Amino acid sequence: MNQINNNSEFQQNLDKAFDRLESLLIQKLNNKNNISQYKATIELLTEEKNKLDQQLTNKTNECNSWKEICHETIHRLNSTIENIKAILKRSK
Repeated sequence: MNQINNNSEFQQNLDKAFDRLESLLIQKLNNKNNISQYKATIELLTEEKNKLDQQLTNKTNECNSWKEICHETIHRLNSTIENIKAILKRSK
């Protein structure tokens, strides 16, 4: 009778262990799926970041170009103002 009880208890423990193992395997598979999803999300975000970096570079270059144009225009305006001042001084 003791042997039957021991076998029954052993079978129950074995069933619990297999249930636990199955549960852990399911969790591990779910984690692998999550990791794949995270990797895909990271790839998309990296691609978007690269696009935004390129856009920022383009806008920075455009801004620098406009700064140069503004500086040239200001320089010409200052030269014109100086010429006009000189003309006005001569005509007095």
